Amino acid sequence: MTVIGVKWVGNASSPTLTRIGHDGTNSTYTGPASGGTLFNSFGTWGEMRRVNLWDDGTVTSSWGTRCYTDSYVNDLGQVMVQIPAFLCWIDRSGAGSGDARFWVGLPSDIGTVVDTYGLAPAHTFSETDTHPLFIVDGNYVDYAYISAFEGYINNDMVLESVAGVTPSTIDTQTDARTYAESRGTGWELMTIQATSALQVLYMVEYATLNSQSAIGNGITSAGGIANTGATGSTGTDRGNLTYGTTGNSTTAMSYRGVENLWGNISCAVEGLNVNASRVPWIAPQSRTRPTYYQWSTFSSPYVTQTSAIFNSGAGSYIESLMPYQSKSCVSAFLGYTGGGTSSTYFCDDAWLPTTGNLVMMQGGRYNDAAGAGIFAQRFNVIDTISTGGRLQYLPSAE
Repeated sequence: MTVIGVKWVGNASSPTLTRIGHDGTNSTYTGPASGGTLFNSFGTWGEMRRVNLWDDGTVTSSWGTRCYTDSYVNDLGQVMVQIPAFLCWIDRSGAGSGDARFWVGLPSDIGTVVDTYGLAPAHTFSETDTHPLFIVDGNYVDYAYISAFEGYINNDMVLESVAGVTPSTIDTQTDARTYAESRGTGWELMTIQATSALQVLYMVEYATLNSQSAIGNGITSAGGIANTGATGSTGTDRGNLTYGTTGNSTTAMSYRGVENLWGNISCAVEGLNVNASRVPWIAPQSRTRPTYYQWSTFSSPYVTQTSAIFNSGAGSYIESLMPYQSKSCVSAFLGYTGGGTSSTYFCDDAWLPTTGNLVMMQGGRYNDAAGAGIFAQRFNVIDTISTGGRLQYLPSAE
């Protein structure tokens, strides 16, 4: 059994989480004692790897093999991080600052009972608890693919994931979507489902909400956008590993192969629209073209999340999360109230304009300092993003 989780006490300012086992207590926790090296051979974390992926979804090579490349993507395919499917269950005892418990397991853990030590009814893991990252057009898929590097627009006006280039700054989310989808069927910008999957994997692995202190500051106090590949074969070859430093704020970080998940350049999040009342609408993942994902759509296929995210203004740190919504982990990490700091609660910044429909960028930029991190959220009004985009490949069900 590989079911492990973390407990967050919502009214406590400390970002430290309690590791829990299947019954919601620390005494039954059976996972590694700390994040990083000890997780390299455990569960989903141990199977995440950088691969080269052709445009038709074929894996041609993986990090550590002779043919793998971070640079020659025209031959062997885009540099992506392959993530195997996992189960996710969240129990929230209430809205706003209520306690929350987050569990992660493998498909082989279907049938395992998780509960909250008598605070809520027990739950039995089933296929329907597959994290929504692994549901495409209503079908379950075995893997997801997220680009290792921030997107670069090549001479053919197609978004790439490649080392040794400066990530492209893109004017609008619509433009970024076009560059991503031009790679072929199944290629999109990184979705809100992918964002939340990486967030929950990080939380359970490191048992702290302070991602910068756990892994590294990232490129967050620099003079501009740095080239990709600092954690690839063109730089310090870290490949599948997590890497970062708290010794400076000019060194790239990587979470299990995803370089600059925070810092350097914020990346637009696909499948999430926020209306003028601050209510998020989320679209399930789909390979449908050409008008499935659209800016400023607040109807099907987008689904309302009911509760409004907070109107934080500039520089407000996240204190609590959205109330529990209808499908496990998708909207769970959107900010609900402000009032935190760079070292309390979620330790990351959220920025929202005061009016208008919004799109979201994730992670923070090269000059966001302590406000950046895995939970950092920046929203822009209308369709303007003036930031980056990260590729994702949505496979079809076999």
